[in-house]
Order: sequence, then structure tokens, then C-alpha cells
Amino acid sequence: MTSGALAGVLAATGVPLQAQPKRGGTLRLGLESNGISWDARQVFDPLMRVAAQGCVFDCLTEVTAQGQLVGELAESWEGSVDATVWTFTLRSDVTFHNGRPFGADDVVESLTFYQRSKESAAIPFACQMKDIQKLGDRKVRITLEEPNADFPFLLADPQLVIYPARQMGEAITRGIGTGLYRVAQEEDGILKLERVAGHYKDGKAGWFDAVELHPISDSTARMTALLSNQVDAVGDVPFDAIPYLKGRADIDLAVARGTRHMVLDPEEMGAPRDVLRQEIDREGIVTELLHGYGSVAQDHPIGPGNTYYTEVEVPVSEGPKLLLKDLSRVSFRDGRMTEDWMFSTLKHPDTPRFKALLKEARATTDSKRRGEIYAEMQKITAEEGIEVIPAFADYVDAHRKTLIHPETIGALASLDSSRIAERWWFA
Repeated sequence: MTSGALAGVLAATGVPLQAQPKRGGTLRLGLESNGISWDARQVFDPLMRVAAQGCVFDCLTEVTAQGQLVGELAESWEGSVDATVWTFTLRSDVTFHNGRPFGADDVVESLTFYQRSKESAAIPFACQMKDIQKLGDRKVRITLEEPNADFPFLLADPQLVIYPARQMGEAITRGIGTGLYRVAQEEDGILKLERVAGHYKDGKAGWFDAVELHPISDSTARMTALLSNQVDAVGDVPFDAIPYLKGRADIDLAVARGTRHMVLDPEEMGAPRDVLRQEIDREGIVTELLHGYGSVAQDHPIGPGNTYYTEVEVPVSEGPKLLLKDLSRVSFRDGRMTEDWMFSTLKHPDTPRFKALLKEARATTDSKRRGEIYAEMQKITAEEGIEVIPAFADYVDAHRKTLIHPETIGALASLDSSRIAERWWFA
């Protein structure tokens, strides 16, 4: 059907069309921040994750809001039968913000940089690469230490952004990437970015003319900035503020259910892990503290949204359940799209069996066998792990109603997997 005929049918049936993106305006975001640093060897805080992966830099691959793996700087890829050797074909229409064309040298030097940086946040992924070779201006071959069928997913991690070769020091200092937005200036702590003209994602993403990232680490101050129209959106709304925001006529909530999980440290809680596991009121945490924006977990980080999620039985005390009074001693950890990606970053049980299973799962392409392996790994993590994971917590972000977002938003991090500047637009 033509778009005009389709619109007529939808109008007649009362089903609205998804609003189409349009270009223009300056997006203002209020985000938690520890300062500006473009060094991906350090874990990006919420502001820098939006600035780096969501605006200024690109990775080889990207996870869409629908959870599909697509190419970003990589046009395509192919793995060997044993999933040990991966060959990536790169895009030919990409330019760095300083005018240099993107190519294989940039990928080789960037990935080698992460591989050799022993203190890098990317080490769980970079240590899997044994050899990184340029096969041509647009081809790179990566040989792994051991097979990993999920390896292309790992290259979408924000700690593996691509820098320009032979200019990495300058790029890390100034923020020189291939993303939709380039660094314009930093003024009074506010990071200002401007849209790149003639970008390879034109017509598909990047609808704002400019982006302003306001560092606001205090959650109450972020809410105040949003309600007083100083910013257009904020990430990670405090759960106890949700009922109030839901009653505001000028504010909308954007909710994404992924695999972000609540973490309790037994030492911090002053109780043995076994006791916490049995006595913690998991349902109460979800309903009372998360206001229903989450789901019960069983002390492992693989959630119902993962392919190989397994529900593990948790021992329950016969006495009264312990409900936390607040979230002050709780931390939250972002989940990952694949089980291997999650277990690669997790402080997991240091047992020979767990390590052997992790290696076997990476080398196995049979879905049934992978399911069996990951089920056992989830059981080991739940029973022998270090932390208590009582619940999964939704990403709840707040924005002014002048902002429009796609029907599906990403659930790898807050603010549409940190890609709000790419995917959202003004009404």
C-alpha cells in the first residue's frame, strides 16, 4: 500500500501512525557526572556514556532498541566455523570530525590500544583478542584466544569506541570521533555538541541540531532542573519520585525493562549472604521500593529478557521477610544483551567449573546445549556468588512532553541505551 492509502486506513480504524522524526532544536540533558573524560579505558559515567557512545564516537557494531545486532562502523562481518577468526568489512563513507577518513588502521590501533591497556575497563573483551590484522583499507581480521560465537556483540560495548589512528592522544583529550555530534565547547561545566553535516547516518538518526549535557549529580537537583524547564530530559529518576512525576501534565516517563539489576553487598549490609538470600523480601522490594518498576531476581544477573534465562530456586526463611527501608545501601548494575557479555563483566564465582562452562558456552553454537550451560552458570552464580541480586530494576527516565521517542526504546542503559541524542526528536 502507498503511505497515503495506509494513512487513510489507519485514520479510519482509529489507530494512530507513529510520529515521524523531524530535524531541529537543542536537546538539553541533566546527567550524573564525574567530569569530562573521553578515555574509554575508564568506565564512562552516565553523562560520558551519552556523550561518547551516544554522540561523539562509534563502535564497530550496535545493538538496536529492539535488541538486534547491526553494523555501525562495520558494514558486515563473518566468523570462521569454530568462531575463532572474525573478519569485518568496514564502511567506506565515514569521516572523523577532524576531516580524516575512517579506515582499517583506526580499528587496528584502537583495539590494540585496549588490548595492551591492562587496567582498561575493556579488558574483559580485549583480552579475548589474540591478533588484530589489517587485510586492506576496509577489512580487519581479529583472531581470538578461544572461540566466541557472540564476539560481534562485545564490540558494541561503550568501552570499545574507535579513535583515529596516530592521533589517539589528541582524540582522547579533545573528543574526536566519527559520531553524529562533534564537540563544540565546554562552558561553565556544560558540554556542548553540534550536529555533523553530511554524516553517514543522515536520514536515519541524529535529529537535533545541537546537544547540551548538564552535569547534575544530585538526583533532587536533576528533578528540579527538569521541572523548571532547564533541561528537557533526565536519566534514572529516583523511584520514590515516580508517583509525583506521573501526575504532572508537562512530564512523561520513558520506561525500559531490561536486565539492570539491584545489587546488595553482604558486607555493606552487615549480614551473611546466606541469611540475606533467605530473608530478603524480593516481592516487597519490587512493589514498595521500585513502585512496581522491576521484577524479582534470583541472585544471578541474567533476566527474563535474555535468550537463555533460567529461573533458579531461592531458599526462603520460614520467619518474617526482611524489607529494606530505602535504597541508600543498594547499587544498580547495567545488564548486557547476551549471557556471555554479562558473565564477561561480572565478578563471578572463581571456580574451575564456572570458568570451564564459560569457555564451553562461547565455543558452542548449538542453542540447546548453550541453554543447558547457561542454566548451570546461573545456578552456580546464585548459589556460590559474592553478591545478592534480589530484583531487576527498570530504567525510568523523565522528559518534557515536547520530546518524542520511538515506540521501542533501548534497555541497555538509561535514556534509550544512552542513544537519546541519536533516536529522539522534538515534536
